[in-house]
Amino acid sequence: GPPGDVIQPLPIQIPKKSKRSIDASKMLSETDTEAADATGTEFLTGNEGMEEIFGSLNSLRQEIESMRFPLGTQESPARTCQDLHLSQPDLKD
Repeated sequence: GPPGDVIQPLPIQIPKKSKRSIDASKMLSETDTEAADATGTEFLTGNEGMEEIFGSLNSLRQEIESMRFPLGTQESPARTCQDLHLSQPDLKD
C-alpha cells in the first residue's frame, strides 16, 4: 500500500537538552554589537579577563595551602599542635 502519514515523535522520544548544550538561536553574533550595548552587558571574549581569573585562582590556591600546611606564625596559625608538627616536622617542640 501507500506510505503512511508522517507523525511527530512523542515527547518522550525527543532527546533532552543537556545542561551544557547551547541554543545557537540565542547567541549574539560578533557583528551584532548594538544588542550587547542595549543590554548594558559586556561580554568577555578570548583572553580578556583570563588574567583576573588566574590571579583569583592563584590566590585561592595559596590560601588553601596555608590552611593545609600552616607555618605556625601569627599570620598562619595551626589549629592544633599535631597539625603544626605534621606540616612542619623540622620545627622543634
